[in-house]
Amino acid sequence: MAPQSSRQPGFSLESMDALLVYLKEFENPDFDIGQRPCDEEKGWVLYPFMYSEPISDFIQATYDHGWIDPNFDWGEWVNEAMSYVESPEKLRAADLIIISQLLTAHIRGDRFTDGHLAAMFENGHIVKVLLRLQEIRKMTFGQQIQHNISFGVWMVDYLRYYNLEAYLFEDVNQRFHAEGFLSAFDFFSIVIWKANRAKTKVAQRLLEKGDGDELDSIVRDLTKSLHETQTPRDRLKIMMAEWGFRLPMASAVLTVLWPESFTVYDVRVCNQLGQYHHLANWTRFDRIWPTYEQFCQTVRANSPEGYSLRDSDKYLWGKSSATQLQQDIERSFGKGTEKGAGLKFRD
Repeated sequence: MAPQSSRQPGFSLESMDALLVYLKEFENPDFDIGQRPCDEEKGWVLYPFMYSEPISDFIQATYDHGWIDPNFDWGEWVNEAMSYVESPEKLRAADLIIISQLLTAHIRGDRFTDGHLAAMFENGHIVKVLLRLQEIRKMTFGQQIQHNISFGVWMVDYLRYYNLEAYLFEDVNQRFHAEGFLSAFDFFSIVIWKANRAKTKVAQRLLEKGDGDELDSIVRDLTKSLHETQTPRDRLKIMMAEWGFRLPMASAVLTVLWPESFTVYDVRVCNQLGQYHHLANWTRFDRIWPTYEQFCQTVRANSPEGYSLRDSDKYLWGKSSATQLQQDIERSFGKGTEKGAGLKFRD
């Protein structure tokens, strides 16, 4: 397992802006990275690489504002750091901890491999890291949702919230990976999306587990543990074995947070697949997990080739809803109409 940073999420707006102030200058194609000094008379290349003043100031800012983690074993993480260079699409899911780890690896690594940081500027990687940081800043402190810490009031962009599924898979997903936890507001937005009728029961379960804490604190602890857990299996186990969620709700929460690894377990999709209905009633996690993995694979296999796991689920759910509506029309909406047909919520 890769070494983990000792740092906990908590980078401030000020610490983000201390780095982002350099982004525009670094994006300039004529930006001067620096140069390697040489003795022209003797033809010698000298060390170390001499970085331009803006980069030197940027490096200092990373130290001054806590982005360089002195306790992080970056040397053991080098291969993972380079995977973000070679596959820049991975940065789309990077949170503040990953950004800190990348900056630590590249800046401290430059001391041992002279000019390494220059190469990271030349190939555009540092700019990409800062662009991801800018995206996180907008999601965390921007105008779509702002958290007033003094009063605990969420100010919501209601037009954005109207499209609940987009809000969940874009705003909530990105905010979770940026901050490392969910608020009660965002968590219960997922619950409502999956099964509006279940929100009171879910709240009661959380309060029973929370030992007197308020919902925001309980949800924060639950979702923080999910964020810190490394494998899909263990994340589902936390939801089901530790917190008592059934598979439909547990899979819905995890699908919003990791749509590449999870899909929603619900009756419409089971109907389309013609199997897996029994899984809803199982309680032993050691039986649930391998069968849920098969369920995810079957969802993929029963949708058009090339669809992501998320789009495969939407395809099957949409097929079920459209088929049901057509049948209802043919019966003139007589007896036997499936409850919830055509609704935008999952159940």
